[in-house]
Amino acid sequence: MVGRLLAADGLRDPMLRWLNIPADSFSGDLVCAARGPDDALYAMLADASGHGLAAALSALPLTQVFYAMAAKGFPIDTIASELNRKLKSFLPSGHFVAASLVALDVRNQTIEVWNGGNPDILLLDHDGRVAGRWPSRHLPLGVLPPDQFDTAVETVEYDQPGELALFSDGIVEAENPAGEMLGLAGIEALLGAAPEGQRLAALKTAVLRHLAGRPGHDDLSALVIQAPIERRQALRLTRAAADNVAEPATDWRLELSWGASELRTVDVVPAVLGFMNQIQALKPYQGQLFLVLSELFNNALDQGLLRLDSRVKNKTSGFQQFGLEK
Repeated sequence: MVGRLLAADGLRDPMLRWLNIPADSFSGDLVCAARGPDDALYAMLADASGHGLAAALSALPLTQVFYAMAAKGFPIDTIASELNRKLKSFLPSGHFVAASLVALDVRNQTIEVWNGGNPDILLLDHDGRVAGRWPSRHLPLGVLPPDQFDTAVETVEYDQPGELALFSDGIVEAENPAGEMLGLAGIEALLGAAPEGQRLAALKTAVLRHLAGRPGHDDLSALVIQAPIERRQALRLTRAAADNVAEPATDWRLELSWGASELRTVDVVPAVLGFMNQIQALKPYQGQLFLVLSELFNNALDQGLLRLDSRVKNKTSGFQQFGLEK
């Protein structure tokens, strides 16, 4: 069962490489990845307290929530909130799951991060320099009740290709026979010295060499995601997908209305897309519909309702400032 979850299709994505080495028969670390309907890459590295079977059973319920919500395009703050709610409902006191959640959108060249209890997430440029860093700013999942849980996400826009590196504390705290930990500084140094595209392999080799053949005290997990630069492409709608639809499109109309209280709590785009996906003729266009609805809704909310100036996003750290104003 654990092997099937770790072998999910999303983890075969060409943009990422990962490793998961258990300290016991079962790993309490969990690595997940999936594409959203807008083709953004969602990823999660979770580390349940303890290790072995008990830790694995604590982490496994997260997979269903993560994959289901990522497939529908929910933002990572909403995903983090739901993961926390689910864990808080059944984990015994004193148990928790540290987690890093990221969404990398190549089309808009943005990275969104939520880090609760895991080591720093690093963005490395082509030459191995640390171009971005996201330390843990939140408590792990399953600690706080839903009404106290902090969902704040950090968003940055990147303008140079690089690689995003996530790892569990088992790697940071890996000890050699003399009791010396590899440490975050050591990880940064070896990642920086490795060529782009080979950094995960270099990390695995270094950690195993550091352990000198002994098992780690904790599970070892890492995830390296490419952050490429691609030209933004306009949507191209074709008849190819429509030709595969068994039933012809019919006239239809959908009207939904949300007030201020609903807009504070409802993720409008996934909700609307859920209704539209019931229309057979629209199913082949789920990705395009998500992009169009996202642009329409975000522009209407940010510039129409909230009267925010979108030009601030063109400045350094503009996405972060725009998010704070929002």
